[in-house]
Parts: sequence; C-alpha cells; structure tokens
Amino acid sequence: MKLGAQNLRLAATDLSNHLACRHLTTLDLCVARGKKLAPEFHSPDLQVIRELGLRLEGGYLDSLRGQGLEVVDLREVRNDEHATAVTVSYLKKGVDAIAQAPLARGRWFGRADVLWRVTRPFRELVV
Repeated sequence: MKLGAQNLRLAATDLSNHLACRHLTTLDLCVARGKKLAPEFHSPDLQVIRELGLRLEGGYLDSLRGQGLEVVDLREVRNDEHATAVTVSYLKKGVDAIAQAPLARGRWFGRADVLWRVTRPFRELVV
C-alpha cells in the first residue's frame, strides 16, 4: 500500500492481508499516511527464506534460458513506474518470459512471478 499524490495504490498483498485481518488494513493505511511508523521487527529466519527463494527463482529462470527461451528479469528494477514501462516495451518486443513483471491498473499494482508470452489471440483464452 502506497499513498501517491492523487490516490492510494494497492497491491494484491493488500487485498490478501485485508481478507485475513481488516485491522491490518487500518494499520497499513496509517503507515501510508505517515500517522504511524511500520514496526522494525525482522524475523531471524526471513533472510534464509528470502535467499532460498531467490536461488529457486534464479535456477528456474536459468532452466528456461537453457531451453532457448528469451527471459528478461526485472527483479532489480525498483522504480515501479519505470519497471511497468519496461514491461510494456518487452511485451511489445515479444520476449518469451518476463520475471517479476510489474502490472498496474489504476490503484492496483503487482508483480507477476513470471509473465509468459502467449501465441494464441486473447479471445481464444477467455472462457
């Protein structure tokens, strides 16, 4: 959850958190508005879990490249607006897969773990 100049931008995690605990949404909103500070608790095992996840994701992307697929990795692009524009440019270019591809629409923002190029027209995918 981020408060911009004109609106509140929400991510899929915000929706998931709200469904689990509505009070957490209230606390997150207070942090976004600058009324509260986010707690600085860091789980001791979080770094290990993060490292294992990065290794797994990196290995998966390497295996895709090993199959001859063109894979773009946007994990390091931190500026959300820039990263979204980069995603669109790679979509237009037709790369096979984009890792951590940002997607945004209005107040909603998220990153796809892996966004795949689909060769069939979209209308064929709609059920």
